[in-house]
Order: sequence, then structure tokens, then C-alpha cells
Amino acid sequence: FKIDQDRRVLAFHAPRSHTPVVIDNCIILHPTLQAMIPVINRQLAQWSFTPQLYAISLTLADSGTDMLLTFRHAIPPLAKDIIDIGGIARISIRTREGKPELLTEKTPVEMTLGGYAIPLPADAFLQATAEGQKLLTAAALAACEGSKSVIDLFCGLGTYSFAASSNVRVHAAEGDAEMVSAMTRSIKRHGITSLTCEQRDLFKNPFSAKELAAYDAAIINPPRLGAKAQAEELGKSNISRIAMISCNPATFSRDAKILKNYGFSLACASGVDQFVFSPHLEVVSLFHR
Repeated sequence: FKIDQDRRVLAFHAPRSHTPVVIDNCIILHPTLQAMIPVINRQLAQWSFTPQLYAISLTLADSGTDMLLTFRHAIPPLAKDIIDIGGIARISIRTREGKPELLTEKTPVEMTLGGYAIPLPADAFLQATAEGQKLLTAAALAACEGSKSVIDLFCGLGTYSFAASSNVRVHAAEGDAEMVSAMTRSIKRHGITSLTCEQRDLFKNPFSAKELAAYDAAIINPPRLGAKAQAEELGKSNISRIAMISCNPATFSRDAKILKNYGFSLACASGVDQFVFSPHLEVVSLFHR
């Protein structure tokens, strides 16, 4: 939000409008991120390239706070001179269409998943809250009970894969190369023999029913578009238990209907309100057949 010709600060939009409201406090932020608001505002007042910024993203990892600066177009040369910001473990920059470029890293930025420290790529997908992630992981693990081999589809950074691999063999698939690379390095680093992963576009190349014959349970956590093609193949397969986690009730309903048409029944479902003070809801469900 532009206060005057030379000063900009963080702001929200007022309800149902584009009127900016300067942020002094955000009640849903973790205290560590809350403390960064005045720090960022001071930086915005000092940086000559602030008008060219499109977004500032902060992620609270287990080993520190990660910052990603996104620019509207080309990255200004002066932006690469950033060396340190108090309270930030790593700083990366990118354009809106480009990949993150590391500027500085005081300490390795990692998340703990299933008891393992996993390197966190800049702008990697994570669940919105640590509390929500615990509930969703517990539901995903329920699909693995009594199974010998599980496939984790749209696995992200391995939120559920690493936890599940403690009890069953897991193969994970994700379209994002950076997240798959982080998983691969972590599997090797920790010597995990019960977990494998691969990069795969599950929209264009879903696992076929024939490929799914190697597994008796599935975890699937698609993006807002859902997983229509993959749901069809799951329905045709011999898999008997599926945990589906969705951030879009509309595409969840569509994909759930596909599974129902192939003989699955909804064993249980619940909503996880991890998008506090918004109309969005995470849906977690377990299907049996």
C-alpha cells in the first residue's frame, strides 16, 4: 500500500472493497511472523526497488523463517544486494513467471515431516497451519491401516509420505520437480528404504489401473482443480481404501461421485477449518470398498 511517493507498507483490503487498511496486527499469524510486520515495513521504506515488488511471502519453517520476494517484471539489480534481514533465515527472489533464486541463507531451511528433517524449497506447497497438518496426516494414515503398499498422489513435499513410510511401503508422486528433488535427497540422507518418489504430471499422466495394481491403498491430495482423471483410474483399480484430502468441496464432490460409481462408499468425512476467517474449508475423507 502506497502511503506517499516514497513510502509503502503492508496492508489488507477492507471487506468487499479495495480500500487499504494498514496492518499493525494480524490475529491469525504465528507470533514469530507477527513480529516480522514492523521489520518488513521498515525494509519497504528503505528499499529503492519497493515499487517494483509484486509480493512478499513468508513461511515459518521448523528451522527459521523463509522469505521470498516476487517482482512484477525483471528483478532490479539492487535487489540482489540484500544480505541480511533480522529474523529471516533465507531470502530468495524471483519474477512472477520465474523460479526462485537464492540470495542468502543463514541456516538450512527445513520442515519436519514424519519425524524427518526435510529441506524446504522456496515457495514449496505446505498446509496452511501446523495444527491442520497434524489432523490431515492422522486421517491419511488411517487409510494405510492394514495395508502393505500405499501410493501417495499429489504428495507435495511428502507431508503424508514420510509419516506413512514408518509402517508401510510408500511410493509418492508429485508434479513439482523441486519438491520431488527435496524428497529424493531426504530419502537418501535419512536412509529410508520404505519410501520412493517420482516426478509425474498426474493431470496429463495419471497412474493407470494397471499400475495401481501394486498398491492396496491410496492417499490423494489434489489442488483446487481436483483429480478427475486420476479418480477414474483409482475407481478402475483394485485399491480398496482411499484417503482424499481436498481444499475445494466442489471438485471433491465431483471426484467422490466418480469413486462412488466404481463401488466406493464414504466411510467418514470431516472439515478442517485451517483457513480461519475465510469461507474456505479443507475436506478430509476416507473411502472403502
